[in-house]
Amino acid sequence: MSNMNKTVWALDPHTKGKHDVLEAYLDAWYPILMQSPHKRLLFIDAFAGPGEYVGGEPGSPAIAIDALCGRRDSANCPARRVSLSSS
Repeated sequence: MSNMNKTVWALDPHTKGKHDVLEAYLDAWYPILMQSPHKRLLFIDAFAGPGEYVGGEPGSPAIAIDALCGRRDSANCPARRVSLSSS
């Protein structure tokens, strides 16, 4: 098991704004994009922070997964493989 960096910080107001826009965008576009005959969807967030902030708020990686699957623990998620990585 890898030793993931547990660095977290407080959620800034401008980041909360980014998350609100991201969530609305993905909620609207995921259903459309999932109808593609290519059957593959790649989402890259080049400015992703931690998956969770100090106050327990979800980060953009979690927001993207939640928008796709409804809930992170959903058994109905259309994704066959979800990969979150940090470099």
